[in-house]
Amino acid sequence: MSKKVFLSSTAKDLEKHRNAAYRAIGRMDGWECVRMEDFGSRDSNPDEFCRRQAAACDVFVGVVGHLYGSSPSGFDESFTEREYNAASKAGRPLLMFVASDDSSLPASCQESDEKRLKQQAFRSRVSAERIRHSFRSPDDLASAVVIALRNWEQGSTAAKPEMAGVTPAIAPEKIISGLNTQSFFAMESYFRATDYIRLIAAPLPPNARRLDQDAQRSFQGLVEAAFPEIRGFDQDIPRGAFYNIQSYTQSRSSSHRVWCLWNSGAVGYTANLDHSSALPIGDLVLHYIFFWRLTESVLGPSAKVVLEAELACPNSRFTPHFPDPHGGRTDYDLVAGVRFDEHHPHAREQIRKIEEFQLPDEDIAQKLAELILFQVQETAAARIDFERWGEAITNLIRQTSFRNWGKLR
Repeated sequence: MSKKVFLSSTAKDLEKHRNAAYRAIGRMDGWECVRMEDFGSRDSNPDEFCRRQAAACDVFVGVVGHLYGSSPSGFDESFTEREYNAASKAGRPLLMFVASDDSSLPASCQESDEKRLKQQAFRSRVSAERIRHSFRSPDDLASAVVIALRNWEQGSTAAKPEMAGVTPAIAPEKIISGLNTQSFFAMESYFRATDYIRLIAAPLPPNARRLDQDAQRSFQGLVEAAFPEIRGFDQDIPRGAFYNIQSYTQSRSSSHRVWCLWNSGAVGYTANLDHSSALPIGDLVLHYIFFWRLTESVLGPSAKVVLEAELACPNSRFTPHFPDPHGGRTDYDLVAGVRFDEHHPHAREQIRKIEEFQLPDEDIAQKLAELILFQVQETAAARIDFERWGEAITNLIRQTSFRNWGKLR
């Protein structure tokens, strides 16, 4: 059953933002977005009907600009503020998005001083009562809404009490911590990566594997099949030359990547992003794509897995380019709608996210798009058009399925 989002905002000044958020929610599996303009003709008072809808939704998404808007007859509060009050009183989750302070209203949307002061008070109230996201553009808002809903979904699922008589499932965080992942992590060895990505996939429940020589050779064959040569390293490396396997008996590392097959069945992977020049964002995406292919090869075809994705970027810089599958090793295409601002004071340098997946996953492009977008927005101050971002990742997944992808030309 789909979860219902009530989208609340003024329309005159935020029409493009409102439509962008509505479309983004509509593309999310398991979610339905409702807004006032979709209610059609009703034999109901608009104010009462909208407040009932706000109070009955699964999640309330409020978008607050600089326009206070109209009020129902006989009331001082605007429709938008009354919807916010109704959802808050009903105990609905409130995800709030506030237009940046330096954004301006068009001349056609100017209001009286009284309403301007009311809106300033409402913006201050929202900021005081909720952790809110500040947005600058429709695309910025749309991607932030998707991420916030996915984060809320993950948290609410984990918080649900177990049914009586059912054995509680092991928390994903506990499964990951039990793998002793630091035993292979590059930062804990003689090679210290300042910028890195770490990916770990563990089966649910654990599927034990023997790490004998046959298993090592089999795993290496899977690695070479799942990881064709990737462009973007800081030196030319022949295909397959940088594949190393680390086990409990012998520790080996690569300055570019290292992976491990644990006896629990989990697959681990670390890549160094410490480049002298800016890294095309498409190369980061490739790490996720090929690791996911390895996960499906080793743990599939119908396993439940816990995926841990950690990205640390205190020094690395990104550019909005994806590799061109028809070009040479240095041929990259600019992706419209993707840009990276300078690091701002609130950008986090390290993002760790743990999620559960069911293999095979036909919607992996969408999920990887959301996961990587969440990480780069937090670590690299990225501003991304989610629709174009998703299309670029979908195309890259399709392109890298060709046998000649990435081979030296």
